[in-house]
Amino acid sequence: MSTDKHVLYWHLNDYRMANNLVYSSLGDDVASFSAVAFIPPAKQRVNRYRLLDIGEHRYKALVSSLQLLSSKYQQKGSKLQISDLDEFQVLSNILNHSAINCVMRTRQCGFDERQVWQKLKLTFPDVEFVEVDNHTLLRPSNIEPMNDSWPMSFSKFKKKMPDVTDLDFVLKPEPATLPPALNLSLDDNFIKLPDIDLVVDNASDEARIDELLATQHLEQYFSSSFPQSYKQTRNALMGASNFTGLSAFLSLGLISVHQVVNAIKRYDIQYGSNEGTDWICFELLWRDYFFWLSMFYQKQLFLFGDIQQNKPLLSFYPEKFVAWCTGTTPWPLVNACMKQLNTTGHMSNRGRQIVASCLVNELSIDWRYGAAYFQQQLVDYDVASNWGNWQYIAGVGTDPRGGRHFNVEKQTQLFDSDGSFRRYWLGDDFEKVYQKEQNDYNGWPMFDEQTSVGIGE
Repeated sequence: MSTDKHVLYWHLNDYRMANNLVYSSLGDDVASFSAVAFIPPAKQRVNRYRLLDIGEHRYKALVSSLQLLSSKYQQKGSKLQISDLDEFQVLSNILNHSAINCVMRTRQCGFDERQVWQKLKLTFPDVEFVEVDNHTLLRPSNIEPMNDSWPMSFSKFKKKMPDVTDLDFVLKPEPATLPPALNLSLDDNFIKLPDIDLVVDNASDEARIDELLATQHLEQYFSSSFPQSYKQTRNALMGASNFTGLSAFLSLGLISVHQVVNAIKRYDIQYGSNEGTDWICFELLWRDYFFWLSMFYQKQLFLFGDIQQNKPLLSFYPEKFVAWCTGTTPWPLVNACMKQLNTTGHMSNRGRQIVASCLVNELSIDWRYGAAYFQQQLVDYDVASNWGNWQYIAGVGTDPRGGRHFNVEKQTQLFDSDGSFRRYWLGDDFEKVYQKEQNDYNGWPMFDEQTSVGIGE
């Protein structure tokens, strides 16, 4: 049997070893197995929205995740190489100067990630490139029969999909051993992981995040009564027991969605089917929907208008955008949510809907700036879910009902009637702050073209 296959595993949002289908996809003919991951450079260039692609909170989570993964590779006598240089440049250098003849990664739906992949395939036609469905419930075979009807609304998508708990997943254990790794340290492309301070202060929810913490949390959550009440608590603005707490772990690939579904199945067997776990399955299907929609849309996911090129009546007002980002708008609930985001890198789903609606409907700002700010700030940033949800709020997605407008005052009464959330993030005198910001807001021009910045495609 030939043993001349030299595999390079490019880690992307799959920073785990357990139930990682890349490892279980390796055949018996692998002579060497090398792994590489990328982190942003210390000084990132800003994107077209004058924001970073990855902010401090997610950067720390990424480095924390890679630190444990790197140590696991060492325990198995292998090595995870880390680089902060351009991905195409580094991978090209490896393929030009090593025996690597197969590159593997988890299937990506993001436009930029797919562009790099296609460019590599064109540049190195003799190399095998393999994408593994490591991030989603569904496989391309589930989606291909619907290709002629994409893009479709979520409700239509859901009708065509099997129930989540009807899907069978055989979980793969962490590999006991790995084939030997090649030495890939070429031209100083690789670096030592930076030491970061992950000490938690009392004002922050931020903590160490890695595969071990993820699996522990999954076990603890589905050993509690919290899943049964999830449908009733999911719209809360704070309180750890009100949420699954799984989104950051899933976005970084510290656990797989298959592990979550199997945990739900075990829970339902023990406690009986219930609305809470049904709703968790519903949201997992939404996650898949946005992934496959992003695969279809590609660059269109980031365009100002909808797929028919209808453009919303939005522009860009720098002063208002800064107020929204910094939590100094006239709406205390919005401000509290943004303070939470900026401090911790986290925000509840209800909070995200409220602040997104405010940016679009109250401040009339181009929705893409809000999506880009979330991309910078969120620990659980996911390209498809983030940009897809913002499209929904702005009315440029696939929902035939158009955009979403959440009345901030009504949302305040529904979800923070006692003021506890606002008080926690804004202090006891938030009403005084509110009055000042309301007065400041009265001086903001709403549609003064001299104060707006033009937007392009």
